Amino acid sequence: MAEISDWIKDISVDFNPLFVRMDKDRDLYNQVEYALKDLATGKPAKHVVNITMNDAKVFADRAQSFMNEAVLQTIVEGRHLSDKQTTLIENFDTDIHYEIDQQLLTRDVNSLFSFLIEQACIRGTLAGRYLSWDDEGKFTPDLLPCDSRFLVYEYGRKDLVQAAFRTVRTKASVEEEYPDIKIKVDAKKYGLWEYWNKKQGEIWLGKPDGTFDDLGGQKIEEKENIFGYVPFVIQG
Repeated sequence: MAEISDWIKDISVDFNPLFVRMDKDRDLYNQVEYALKDLATGKPAKHVVNITMNDAKVFADRAQSFMNEAVLQTIVEGRHLSDKQTTLIENFDTDIHYEIDQQLLTRDVNSLFSFLIEQACIRGTLAGRYLSWDDEGKFTPDLLPCDSRFLVYEYGRKDLVQAAFRTVRTKASVEEEYPDIKIKVDAKKYGLWEYWNKKQGEIWLGKPDGTFDDLGGQKIEEKENIFGYVPFVIQG
């Protein structure tokens, strides 16, 4: 099997047209100053008065505000299920959302709901990596919300085959989470890729921009995928 870093390089080329569109949407939303460019030189034209309109940001903010007013409600229905059983499942789902939101607060994310609304309006694709495990007898949900601008994935004929998500982490943060790993390349910040296929999950270190160094990146963790499927949820 080819190195994961090689797959990320190749698949990122295919995603580049989408990423270019996302970057243009981001610039409109952040009101990056508009500059009319000279067709011959590609540089900002001289003797031109440029005006940056705020229409895109106003529209996006209004859309997000409107959507945030919605109330998420879980309704469970099933054949031969009593009201007590459906209520138990609904409360379980509500509790999971609460636990996830509490965890996201430590990552400066207000809530999963608001994050997904922003992704829907600004990016156009919703995504997250979801795991859960038994932590000394305590059920622990773990959902990593993914900014789809930094997510690459590949589908087979029926379902997701593999996916990888990148975050930018400081050296101190990486060393704190992976104290037993000796980092090969010294830098202030790294691009941390979390990769999953149906058989295993891996963590790779690269450059902050998502590319890899001459060593092809460094794998710092590998674990078996006991689920049998890629634990990412991706929805356009």
